[in-house]
Amino acid sequence: MTLVSAPAGYGKSMAVAEWLGKLSEKGEKPWHTGKVTASWLSLEPSDNDMGRFFTYVLAALNQKEDLFCKDLFASLRAGEIPGVDVLVSDLVNAMSAWNILHILVLDDFHTIQEKTILDALMSILTHAPPNFHLVLVTREDPPMPLSRMRLRGQLTEIRAADLRFSVAEANLLFRDGLGLEIPAVDVTRLTERTEGWAAGLQLAGVSLRGRENPGEFVQALSGSHRLILDYLTEEALKTRPPEVQEFLLKTSILPRLSRDLCQAVTGCADSAGMLERLLAANLFIIPLDDVGRWYRYHHLFAELLQHRLKHEFAADLSDLHQRASRWHEAQDMPVASIEHALAASDEVRVVTLLEKYAWHLLTHGHSRPLMKWVESLPEVRRKECPKLTTVIVWGKILHGEYHEGALYLAAAHAALEKIPPETIEAGSLQADILALQSFLTLAQGHATEALSLAEKARMLTPEDNTRLIGSTALALGVAYR
Repeated sequence: MTLVSAPAGYGKSMAVAEWLGKLSEKGEKPWHTGKVTASWLSLEPSDNDMGRFFTYVLAALNQKEDLFCKDLFASLRAGEIPGVDVLVSDLVNAMSAWNILHILVLDDFHTIQEKTILDALMSILTHAPPNFHLVLVTREDPPMPLSRMRLRGQLTEIRAADLRFSVAEANLLFRDGLGLEIPAVDVTRLTERTEGWAAGLQLAGVSLRGRENPGEFVQALSGSHRLILDYLTEEALKTRPPEVQEFLLKTSILPRLSRDLCQAVTGCADSAGMLERLLAANLFIIPLDDVGRWYRYHHLFAELLQHRLKHEFAADLSDLHQRASRWHEAQDMPVASIEHALAASDEVRVVTLLEKYAWHLLTHGHSRPLMKWVESLPEVRRKECPKLTTVIVWGKILHGEYHEGALYLAAAHAALEKIPPETIEAGSLQADILALQSFLTLAQGHATEALSLAEKARMLTPEDNTRLIGSTALALGVAYR
């Protein structure tokens, strides 16, 4: 395994991409040669879900091997998550059939904290054949047994000290990358002041454009990393037209940018032209595809823009997130829609979206974030919508957390007592509760009682509720087994 671990802005992803490029004769994507093939997966906090994480891993590997683990891939996509031992065994066995070296890059790995995912990865590394190599790109060391891997000679480490720019490299960045001719003494000073920090050097280069006396700017630069970057961001932005600054600040809430999304959030009719201007100005915007549809800001740059946004457009912040939430909902992108509604502190909208998408999210690899979102709501909101409480119970059962599931099921029972018994809502909720109770009872080893509960759930299920029909059928099937 290779671990590339350094703070934000050190060029970790770029260094790995360049290394992969050199493995290819052409030095360009998809980094595929006759002897080596590589897959790249960029991670997000919402990937802290076993099914979702490994669905994406297999999707990345399937770009190079169409039939790789096809049965496991199909199961994961259907929301059927096998046990860790089965998953690891299937993956390792499939890897053994490879006849070339496969490299898997997991970028932004610091976003992954789920212990079951980390344990599964370690198990894969322990048993994988020598033609599999994992590269973790992260801002902080993962909670994995790195010391043991070092002792066994199984770990290559690339740290901030390895990624820092030398004076010569900084000069190349300014001259060839940014088209700047800076006196050697100033390049040396900048490299020393930023400690070779790639993001700081790039921001400095943007600030130096058009300055007649770069030495004066360089001489005034001092302070810790955070202060230097704050100062440079101010310098990089203040020469931009007001409309560009406003566009940057208002779109900084978006993890991914597109023309239509930016237009919906900012109201800027020429968002496509604005994105092109940002690209041409090298203002830390990174294409995410080859067709110019999706982009993102450099992570650290986005964080600083967000800091300024809260000061300059504080009154607009909630509305910006509301607009982003509505756009993502219209595109049937529930995860982003819910996250923006949460950021807008719009509890009513969050509840509406969770009710609309809960079952889809639960069965498509988003059970962990779904439970987190529901549990983040005030208790009064959850009581107003007992269906969300049952969603948490389903999630707890999926992850084997039966005791916690039983506690939430008791809350659902309490909510049921407040609903008029003759209503359709009461019947559906009671059927849901009985199906859940069946699973929890079976987990305690009481198969006969579980079967009886599942039968009662089936009898109460409305004929037009396909989701509940499926749930009760599943409860019956498991109880019979």
